[in-house]
Amino acid sequence: MIGCTSSRTLVHHSPGGFRNELSLRASIAREANTFVGTKYRYGGKDRKGLDCSGLVFTVYQDHALALPRSSSEQMKIGKRITANSAQVGDLIFFQQNGRINHVAIVTDIRGNDLWVTHSTTSRGVIREKLYDSAYWSSRIEGVRDIISTNR
Repeated sequence: MIGCTSSRTLVHHSPGGFRNELSLRASIAREANTFVGTKYRYGGKDRKGLDCSGLVFTVYQDHALALPRSSSEQMKIGKRITANSAQVGDLIFFQQNGRINHVAIVTDIRGNDLWVTHSTTSRGVIREKLYDSAYWSSRIEGVRDIISTNR
């Protein structure tokens, strides 16, 4: 998989307009899922096409949470957490050959199942159960909570 490579500096904004953290997380998941079916486009960050970090960048920006543009830089933001403690709206990062090259947004949790929304080179923006994919589950590098650290 080709990684997401554009870059931009981090700017902190207050994610105002939400009653609480849970409503912000739910809104992020809802918006991410509206992109399902959007084609993959390297460097893309709109409905014409998105790469993985472009999806994250756009959804978080729409919620007044500005992130760097690349997945490897996004991985440096927020608090490292375990997959078992992931919440809706958290980011899961993936590696290949020792480098971060992909990111997905947790959009639902059902029992031990983490559902993620992400943009893949082969299928565009999809929503899938993370642990049902041997490809993605074997490449998890880390999980980050961006939301709690920005409130």
